[in-house]
Amino acid sequence: MLGRVTLMVATILSTALLVESTSAQSATANHRGFRVETDVFVAETVEPFQQTVTLFYDGVAYDIPRDQGIITVVDPKRNRMVLLDELKKQRTEVDLAVLAQLMESAKTSAAATDLAPIIADAGRIRTEEERIIVGEAILQYETTLQTPPATEMADEYAACADALKLFNAWRNPRDLPFARLSLNKAVAERHALPKEITLTQKPSTKIRCLLHATWRLSRDDDARISEIGTMLVSYDLVSQHDFFALSPRVAAATAVQK
Repeated sequence: MLGRVTLMVATILSTALLVESTSAQSATANHRGFRVETDVFVAETVEPFQQTVTLFYDGVAYDIPRDQGIITVVDPKRNRMVLLDELKKQRTEVDLAVLAQLMESAKTSAAATDLAPIIADAGRIRTEEERIIVGEAILQYETTLQTPPATEMADEYAACADALKLFNAWRNPRDLPFARLSLNKAVAERHALPKEITLTQKPSTKIRCLLHATWRLSRDDDARISEIGTMLVSYDLVSQHDFFALSPRVAAATAVQK
């Protein structure tokens, strides 16, 4: 009798584990892409200052602002970022590994300057059940969280956010990346995405970002990704110098909030 009960318990447990494992595998297998819409608000404004849609597919992010013709493609696996100018039908490429090295060198150099307190402040991370706070004295990020159905989504979002922040810091040295990079890492470690980010820069600057994630791509999204794929091979490749000189709209001012 005891042996029969033991066998029944073992069967139930093995079945439950199989169902759990199959569900997890199914969630990962079904992850073929997702989208994040971002609205950026300055201070207490009602209308968004900037709106973007970021499409994620197969580890690549397609960042599409609604108010300009510059699309940013982030491909972490290949360590590259491609900027596409829809109006001029031109593209240029940025090496993400080079950007990361430049920022690491800048961080090392800044540690012995007046920027040292900012770097130290970026290391102050408070994690609560529903939110994460980075920084305190000078620059502070605070975000609530949303949980995706597959952990890979959190990693893909963080990689895109890191790349955009590094790019902005490279283009605008006053846009220090350290606190935001700390936030991205902390959120990814929770297997989450930001939901509402508030950036406070002392004494009074405040920027708020609302992120609405949809855990699948629509047919229109698929079509847009296909269209961008055509741009990647058909647009003229120009140097970074020429691209930025001819496209002043590439002032990635608030992609930093992603």
